[in-house]
Amino acid sequence: MVGINLAQDLLNLTPGAFEQPVATPALFVKIDRLVKITKSIERNLVRPQAGVSYKDLKINYQKALNPMQLAAATATEGPVLVIAGAGSGKTRTIIYRVAYLLERGVPPEQILLLTFTRKAAREMMSRASRLLKDDRGTRIMGGTFHSFANHMLRRYSKLIAMKPDFTIADTTDSADIIDYVRRELKLDKQKKAFPRKGRIQEIISKARNCDVSIGKIIEDQYTGLSEFTDDIELVAAGFTGFKRNHHILDFDDLMEVMREALRQSEGFRQRMAHLFRYVMVDEFQDTNTIQKEISDLLASHHRNIMVVGDDSQSIYSFRGANFENILRFPETYPDCAYIRIEQNYRSSPDILDFTNSVISQA
Repeated sequence: MVGINLAQDLLNLTPGAFEQPVATPALFVKIDRLVKITKSIERNLVRPQAGVSYKDLKINYQKALNPMQLAAATATEGPVLVIAGAGSGKTRTIIYRVAYLLERGVPPEQILLLTFTRKAAREMMSRASRLLKDDRGTRIMGGTFHSFANHMLRRYSKLIAMKPDFTIADTTDSADIIDYVRRELKLDKQKKAFPRKGRIQEIISKARNCDVSIGKIIEDQYTGLSEFTDDIELVAAGFTGFKRNHHILDFDDLMEVMREALRQSEGFRQRMAHLFRYVMVDEFQDTNTIQKEISDLLASHHRNIMVVGDDSQSIYSFRGANFENILRFPETYPDCAYIRIEQNYRSSPDILDFTNSVISQA
């Protein structure tokens, strides 16, 4: 009976049942800009090409992929935006695109695949190799933004006047350093309960990932901690100083240092352009502001960048991910090809109908 009642409650839900967000003039301007971008990108919508031959290739791409997957896998030159919903074969498309590039003679070392888990990168690379029946797929540069930055900053440290033997602090390490700074500043002795180390680390990290001030993050998302803003900023300064003095980089530092190296060092940026002719970013809706800029800087010379994502979902918003990066991709690349992969292979028609009905009310 519980299941029946829950289903009935869901069917009776209306938009009015939820608390409405505050609509400011700035929000309406933002929405209007995103709507215009969405409409304009439709002009660049890529449709399947008839009569294209892939006879000289080892893999039968036309048989393995549906028409829109095929269009995405074989659109290799210039900027490409691929919107692929859940269950549409996004991963399969990326794997076949890697294989297609390799079959067309691109050296594996010139392909960069950025993902959000090392497991995802390894799986795509090994599956591409199995398709080709050789090891080329495993020789491309694939991994997370953080592992890529760690590798490149150490390898080319001389180009950016940086010592390569830095220590990496993970999230737990960072929280412990913050706790040490907080105790040194005697903030843990205050009468009012000062935020715990994990919460402070979260606020500092989110401010950096969103490229805004700590005060702005607290004002927007942690209003109950507004009285501690000055002290949290003081802890953040001490946290930064401790890491600098001990030659430590946390995960956010890896992103910031990588971005600044690409921005400011012409030699480093040219080396990246020479190394990577083709850049692919998976789950682009989960990138934050800094990661998007890193992607753009990596592709600034050849402009062969393909980003793949789903504009309806983002699982890393707690970490500062900005789903608008997908919608704003055409602002950065007005000439980008736009490909939609919509055929769903995972869910039944009833589930899809229900989900689409819910999304239509959002």
